[in-house]
Amino acid sequence: MRAHTVLAYSGKWKLTLDPKLSGRIRLSQGGDVDLSCLDVVSVSTSKALLWHTVEIRARGRTDNLSSLSGDASEQLAADLHAFINTHLFDLIGTETDHLLDVDARLREITEGNRQYLAQADLGRAIASVPGSAAAALSHPLLDPQLMPAGLKVSLPASFAMLTDPGVRHAYNEAFVAAELRKFQPFFDNLDGRSFSDQQREACIRLEDNNLPVASAGVGQIRDHGRQGGLCPGKAALPAR
Repeated sequence: MRAHTVLAYSGKWKLTLDPKLSGRIRLSQGGDVDLSCLDVVSVSTSKALLWHTVEIRARGRTDNLSSLSGDASEQLAADLHAFINTHLFDLIGTETDHLLDVDARLREITEGNRQYLAQADLGRAIASVPGSAAAALSHPLLDPQLMPAGLKVSLPASFAMLTDPGVRHAYNEAFVAAELRKFQPFFDNLDGRSFSDQQREACIRLEDNNLPVASAGVGQIRDHGRQGGLCPGKAALPAR
Protein backbone atom coordinates (compact mmCIF):
# COMPACT_ATOMS: atom_id res chain seq x y z
CA MET A 1 0.00 0.00 0.00
CA ARG A 2 1.36 3.39 -0.97
CA ALA A 3 1.83 5.99 1.78
CA HIS A 4 -0.98 8.04 0.26
CA THR A 5 -3.62 6.68 -2.10
CA VAL A 6 -6.54 8.53 -3.66
CA LEU A 7 -9.07 6.60 -5.71
CA ALA A 8 -11.64 8.87 -7.34
CA TYR A 9 -14.33 9.11 -9.97
CA SER A 10 -14.77 12.72 -11.06
CA GLY A 11 -18.12 14.29 -10.25
CA LYS A 12 -19.49 11.39 -8.20
CA TRP A 13 -17.25 10.39 -5.30
CA LYS A 14 -13.69 10.38 -4.04
CA LEU A 15 -12.19 7.75 -1.77
CA THR A 16 -8.98 8.44 0.15
CA LEU A 17 -6.92 5.67 1.75
CA ASP A 18 -4.23 7.35 3.80
CA PRO A 19 -2.34 5.77 6.74
CA LYS A 20 -2.21 9.23 8.33
CA LEU A 21 -5.98 9.07 8.85
CA SER A 22 -5.49 6.59 11.74
CA GLY A 23 -7.50 3.66 10.47
CA ARG A 24 -10.16 5.68 8.69
CA ILE A 25 -11.39 5.68 5.11
CA ARG A 26 -12.35 9.14 3.86
CA LEU A 27 -15.28 9.19 1.46
CA SER A 28 -16.37 12.34 -0.33
CA GLN A 29 -19.82 11.86 -1.82
CA GLY A 30 -21.93 14.98 -1.41
CA GLY A 31 -19.92 15.69 1.74
CA ASP A 32 -16.95 14.20 3.59
CA VAL A 33 -17.31 11.24 5.93
CA ASP A 34 -14.65 9.16 7.68
CA LEU A 35 -15.41 5.44 7.96
CA SER A 36 -13.58 3.55 10.70
CA CYS A 37 -11.89 0.41 9.41
CA LEU A 38 -13.22 -1.43 12.46
CA ASP A 39 -16.79 -0.47 11.47
CA VAL A 40 -16.57 -1.75 7.87
CA VAL A 41 -18.12 -5.23 7.80
CA SER A 42 -18.07 -6.05 4.07
CA VAL A 43 -16.71 -4.88 0.74
CA SER A 44 -18.24 -6.33 -2.42
CA THR A 45 -18.59 -5.66 -6.14
CA SER A 46 -21.59 -5.92 -8.43
CA LYS A 47 -22.36 -5.30 -12.10
CA ALA A 48 -25.22 -3.33 -13.58
CA LEU A 49 -26.00 -3.05 -17.28
CA LEU A 50 -22.89 -1.04 -18.16
CA TRP A 51 -20.94 -0.20 -15.02
CA HIS A 52 -19.67 -1.92 -11.92
CA THR A 53 -20.18 -0.82 -8.32
CA VAL A 54 -18.23 -1.32 -5.11
CA GLU A 55 -20.44 -1.56 -2.05
CA ILE A 56 -19.00 -0.70 1.38
CA ARG A 57 -21.14 -1.87 4.28
CA ALA A 58 -20.33 -0.33 7.64
CA ARG A 59 -22.19 -0.34 10.93
CA GLY A 60 -25.16 1.95 10.41
CA ARG A 61 -24.60 2.79 6.74
CA THR A 62 -24.01 1.46 3.23
CA ASP A 63 -22.15 3.35 0.49
CA ASN A 64 -22.13 2.49 -3.20
CA LEU A 65 -19.23 3.64 -5.39
CA SER A 66 -20.58 3.33 -8.90
CA SER A 67 -19.64 4.03 -12.52
CA LEU A 68 -16.53 1.81 -12.49
CA SER A 69 -15.13 -0.58 -15.04
CA GLY A 70 -14.83 -4.22 -14.05
CA ASP A 71 -11.07 -4.01 -13.52
CA ALA A 72 -11.34 -0.74 -11.59
CA SER A 73 -14.00 -2.14 -9.24
CA GLU A 74 -11.93 -5.26 -8.49
CA GLN A 75 -8.82 -3.14 -7.86
CA LEU A 76 -10.72 -0.76 -5.60
CA ALA A 77 -12.15 -3.65 -3.57
CA ALA A 78 -8.66 -5.20 -3.26
CA ASP A 79 -7.17 -1.86 -2.14
CA LEU A 80 -9.89 -1.49 0.49
CA HIS A 81 -9.27 -5.01 1.81
CA ALA A 82 -5.52 -4.39 1.97
CA PHE A 83 -5.93 -1.01 3.68
CA ILE A 84 -8.34 -2.38 6.29
CA ASN A 85 -6.13 -5.40 7.00
CA THR A 86 -3.03 -3.23 7.37
CA HIS A 87 -4.83 -1.31 10.12
CA LEU A 88 -6.06 -4.54 11.76
CA PHE A 89 -2.52 -5.95 11.83
CA ASP A 90 -1.24 -2.72 13.38
CA LEU A 91 -3.81 -3.02 16.18
CA ILE A 92 -2.95 -6.68 16.79
CA GLY A 93 0.76 -5.94 16.95
CA THR A 94 0.47 -3.02 19.36
CA GLU A 95 -1.81 -4.59 22.03
CA THR A 96 0.25 -7.61 23.04
CA ASP A 97 -1.16 -7.68 26.59
CA HIS A 98 -4.68 -8.36 25.35
CA LEU A 99 -3.40 -11.14 23.09
CA LEU A 100 -2.84 -13.24 26.20
CA ASP A 101 -6.52 -12.82 27.11
CA VAL A 102 -7.51 -13.87 23.59
CA ASP A 103 -5.20 -16.87 23.88
CA ALA A 104 -6.96 -17.91 27.11
CA ARG A 105 -10.41 -17.67 25.46
CA LEU A 106 -9.29 -19.68 22.44
CA ARG A 107 -7.79 -22.41 24.60
CA GLU A 108 -10.93 -22.47 26.71
CA ILE A 109 -13.18 -23.35 23.76
CA THR A 110 -10.73 -25.65 21.95
CA GLU A 111 -9.27 -27.77 24.74
CA GLY A 112 -10.92 -31.15 25.06
CA ASN A 113 -12.49 -31.00 21.57
CA ARG A 114 -15.91 -30.40 23.14
CA GLN A 115 -17.69 -28.62 20.27
CA TYR A 116 -17.70 -28.08 16.53
CA LEU A 117 -16.03 -24.75 15.82
CA ALA A 118 -17.51 -22.56 13.13
CA GLN A 119 -15.71 -19.33 12.29
CA ALA A 120 -18.43 -17.41 14.13
CA ASP A 121 -17.73 -19.41 17.30
CA LEU A 122 -14.14 -18.22 17.26
CA GLY A 123 -15.28 -14.67 16.53
CA ARG A 124 -17.67 -14.61 19.48
CA ALA A 125 -15.03 -15.97 21.85
CA ILE A 126 -12.52 -13.34 20.77
CA ALA A 127 -15.07 -10.51 20.79
CA SER A 128 -15.70 -11.19 24.49
CA VAL A 129 -12.18 -9.87 25.21
CA PRO A 130 -11.94 -6.06 25.51
CA GLY A 131 -9.52 -3.98 23.48
CA SER A 132 -8.80 -3.09 19.87
CA ALA A 133 -6.60 -6.14 19.24
CA ALA A 134 -9.50 -8.49 20.01
CA ALA A 135 -11.80 -6.39 17.83
CA ALA A 136 -9.26 -6.67 14.99
CA LEU A 137 -8.89 -10.44 15.41
CA SER A 138 -12.67 -10.96 15.28
CA HIS A 139 -13.15 -8.55 12.36
CA PRO A 140 -15.11 -10.13 9.46
CA LEU A 141 -12.62 -8.82 6.88
CA LEU A 142 -9.47 -10.05 8.64
CA ASP A 143 -7.44 -12.00 6.07
CA PRO A 144 -4.72 -14.19 7.64
CA GLN A 145 -3.13 -14.63 4.19
CA LEU A 146 -2.22 -10.94 4.20
CA MET A 147 -0.76 -11.02 7.71
CA PRO A 148 2.98 -10.23 7.83
CA ALA A 149 5.06 -13.33 8.58
CA GLY A 150 6.77 -11.65 11.54
CA LEU A 151 3.44 -10.90 13.21
CA LYS A 152 2.07 -14.37 12.52
CA VAL A 153 4.99 -16.20 14.17
CA SER A 154 4.82 -13.90 17.22
CA LEU A 155 1.24 -14.93 18.06
CA PRO A 156 0.45 -17.65 20.64
CA ALA A 157 0.07 -21.18 19.30
CA SER A 158 -3.72 -21.14 19.79
CA PHE A 159 -3.99 -18.38 17.17
CA ALA A 160 -3.32 -20.99 14.47
CA MET A 161 -7.09 -21.56 14.66
CA LEU A 162 -7.41 -18.10 13.11
CA THR A 163 -4.37 -17.87 10.87
CA ASP A 164 -4.28 -21.41 9.41
CA PRO A 165 -7.58 -22.78 8.01
CA GLY A 166 -6.09 -26.29 8.05
CA VAL A 167 -5.85 -26.25 11.85
CA ARG A 168 -9.56 -25.56 12.37
CA HIS A 169 -10.41 -28.12 9.66
CA ALA A 170 -8.34 -30.83 11.37
CA TYR A 171 -9.89 -29.97 14.75
CA ASN A 172 -13.42 -30.22 13.35
CA GLU A 173 -12.72 -33.47 11.50
CA ALA A 174 -11.52 -35.03 14.75
CA PHE A 175 -14.62 -33.73 16.56
CA VAL A 176 -16.99 -35.12 13.89
CA ALA A 177 -15.32 -38.54 13.99
CA ALA A 178 -15.59 -38.66 17.79
CA GLU A 179 -19.25 -37.59 17.77
CA LEU A 180 -20.15 -40.20 15.14
CA ARG A 181 -18.69 -42.92 17.32
CA LYS A 182 -20.21 -41.55 20.52
CA PHE A 183 -23.76 -41.26 19.18
CA GLN A 184 -23.83 -44.20 16.78
CA PRO A 185 -26.61 -45.98 18.74
CA PHE A 186 -28.68 -42.78 18.66
CA PHE A 187 -28.32 -42.37 14.89
CA ASP A 188 -28.79 -46.09 14.21
CA ASN A 189 -32.29 -46.06 15.66
CA LEU A 190 -34.16 -42.77 15.90
CA ASP A 191 -37.88 -43.56 16.00
CA GLY A 192 -37.15 -46.76 14.13
CA ARG A 193 -35.11 -45.01 11.42
CA SER A 194 -31.41 -45.16 10.73
CA PHE A 195 -29.63 -42.03 9.50
CA SER A 196 -27.40 -42.17 6.45
CA ASP A 197 -23.76 -41.10 6.76
CA GLN A 198 -24.57 -37.73 5.19
CA GLN A 199 -27.48 -37.14 7.56
CA ARG A 200 -25.32 -37.94 10.56
CA GLU A 201 -22.61 -35.51 9.53
CA ALA A 202 -25.19 -32.82 8.75
CA CYS A 203 -26.37 -33.02 12.36
CA ILE A 204 -22.87 -32.51 13.73
CA ARG A 205 -21.30 -29.99 11.34
CA LEU A 206 -22.74 -26.78 12.74
CA GLU A 207 -21.08 -24.31 10.38
CA ASP A 208 -21.90 -20.61 10.15
CA ASN A 209 -24.25 -21.31 7.22
CA ASN A 210 -25.95 -24.67 6.63
CA LEU A 211 -28.13 -25.43 3.61
CA PRO A 212 -30.22 -28.61 3.92
CA VAL A 213 -31.16 -29.98 0.48
CA ALA A 214 -33.82 -32.66 0.09
CA SER A 215 -35.93 -33.83 -2.83
CA ALA A 216 -39.71 -34.10 -2.64
CA GLY A 217 -41.11 -37.06 -0.81
CA VAL A 218 -38.09 -37.96 1.31
CA GLY A 219 -39.71 -36.87 4.57
CA GLN A 220 -38.09 -33.50 5.01
CA ILE A 221 -41.16 -32.28 6.90
CA ARG A 222 -40.38 -34.96 9.50
CA ASP A 223 -36.91 -33.56 9.73
CA HIS A 224 -35.32 -35.34 12.65
CA GLY A 225 -31.89 -34.32 11.45
CA ARG A 226 -31.65 -31.08 13.33
CA GLN A 227 -33.31 -32.61 16.38
CA GLY A 228 -30.87 -35.50 16.20
CA GLY A 229 -27.92 -33.14 16.07
CA LEU A 230 -29.11 -30.96 18.93
CA CYS A 231 -30.33 -33.49 21.46
CA PRO A 232 -27.33 -35.82 21.70
CA GLY A 233 -24.97 -32.85 21.71
CA LYS A 234 -27.01 -31.31 24.56
CA ALA A 235 -27.52 -28.08 22.63
CA ALA A 236 -31.28 -28.38 23.20
CA LEU A 237 -33.59 -30.30 25.46
CA PRO A 238 -35.19 -33.40 23.84
CA ALA A 239 -38.67 -32.05 24.73
CA ARG A 240 -38.00 -28.98 22.57
